[in-house]
Amino acid sequence: MLHGLLAMALLQAGQAEAALRAVQTGLKLAPANPQLHNFLGQILGRGGDVSGAEGAFNHALMLDAGLLEAWFNLAVTQLEDGRPAQAMTAFRRVLALSAGHGPALALLAKACYFLRDLAGAEQALLRAREAGFQPERTGLWLALVLAAQGHAELARDQETQALERLARPGDAARLLVELAEADLFVGRLAEAESWLRKAIALAPTAPDPYCLLAKSRRFTEADQDLLATMEALLSGASRLERRRLEFALGKVCTDLGRYDDSFRHYQAGNGLVRALVPLEPQIYVREAERIMQLFPAERVARLPAGSHSDLPVLVVGTPRSGTTLAEMLIGSHSQARGAGELVYWSRAGKPVLAAFPGNYSAAVAKGLATGYLKALEPGPARRVVDKMPENYWYLGLIHAVFPQARIVHCTRHPIDACLSIYFQDLADAHAYKWDLDSLALWYRQYRRLMDHWQQVLPPGAIHELNYERLVDDPEGESRKLLDFLGLEWEAGVLDFHKQDRAVFTASKWQVRQPLYKASKERWRRYEAYLGPLLGLVEPATG
Repeated sequence: MLHGLLAMALLQAGQAEAALRAVQTGLKLAPANPQLHNFLGQILGRGGDVSGAEGAFNHALMLDAGLLEAWFNLAVTQLEDGRPAQAMTAFRRVLALSAGHGPALALLAKACYFLRDLAGAEQALLRAREAGFQPERTGLWLALVLAAQGHAELARDQETQALERLARPGDAARLLVELAEADLFVGRLAEAESWLRKAIALAPTAPDPYCLLAKSRRFTEADQDLLATMEALLSGASRLERRRLEFALGKVCTDLGRYDDSFRHYQAGNGLVRALVPLEPQIYVREAERIMQLFPAERVARLPAGSHSDLPVLVVGTPRSGTTLAEMLIGSHSQARGAGELVYWSRAGKPVLAAFPGNYSAAVAKGLATGYLKALEPGPARRVVDKMPENYWYLGLIHAVFPQARIVHCTRHPIDACLSIYFQDLADAHAYKWDLDSLALWYRQYRRLMDHWQQVLPPGAIHELNYERLVDDPEGESRKLLDFLGLEWEAGVLDFHKQDRAVFTASKWQVRQPLYKASKERWRRYEAYLGPLLGLVEPATG
């Protein structure tokens, strides 16, 4: 435990690698200590390893099902990873152990809000207030929920009372940004902008409200004052603030048609991360080759299945290739539901692939299938969508376990796909994306692997949903998609942007709009800067 406490002190001091070494030393001495696994989860989570963190918290709970801290940390990890339904279950386990746990009640309200359970959110907030938990924050969140329920006057009263109690404008602005982000996730774009305008009025030199405002709508020439302020804030910003500002400025300049300035800002933002996140790009080459060698066609044909359920729909591709759009389209069907981005295969599949095929059997396949079906939370739906783009690494294993599962492969013009990734301020763990050379090399390995799956999986196992064809012919491509999934045509799927549900990916603004063609051939605006990416397109195909 001393090693574990040292690890948490090191983590608090920002020394994550030393913290990891310390907790691992403790685990060698006491591998069955649940609190050490809980510490390990916190360290891995701080480093962006969501799957590892979740695995560590679950291990802690397997050792001690009553460890409140591990339940709470698991819930927070799931909520921050965009899985509010799973987080809600874990928060309720916390509250079963400690009914007045203020942080759990406040975050349970947030999970309820994302799931559009407004009554549940209000009840959780009232309980948090009764418990005396952060009355200003609780009051502002109550204002948000009351406004969403249509109680405008009550909402204004709660907001006014909470802001009056906040003595420091910076604290109030941070809470208003939190509310704006919540409304942005659920598609209340006008409400999100209103919160951000209030935050800017309170703290005009704080970068975060401007950065989030850039994500919430398209900027016009009428926003020149906002652009000028954002540019002026760069000089005094911290490294992290500057990173956010550079990506936000890139987006604003794109909106205004200033493409040279836009690329300059995006390049600066990516460069700030690359300086801190080194990469040995050949790891992607080696991993792609290893996976392809593990799954030749003759082996794929004889691997035992775990389940013949046709419930799962795996949506894969690169980030920014239309995977969120595909999930929203399918999830708009009356007999389908989106499950978000599940980390199941990266968590459960990695250890299997580490010793594959020697450790793979009918029993292992059945165990994987049982766990996955539980994670999908089937309910009445005939199809449940797992939109995890990076699951393309695991398609051989997934098909073996679920031979009847549908696989939807989202594709997009390779340069547009890569450029859209480059333009996003993704988590540091996306180590391939912070410079164009490594991005191009990574993309080539993705294509090699997808070409391999097309060759070794049975014909018809994978449906390609091409972004450019979809925006040109939404109904025709959507009909083909639903036919592949065995679902009858419903015209309502084309109104996917009207769904009242939270979206946690970088596409959260775009998927609130009808299908539009502005993102086609976007790369040509930046062609002069794209050297390494230009080789991704064969000359004959443009």
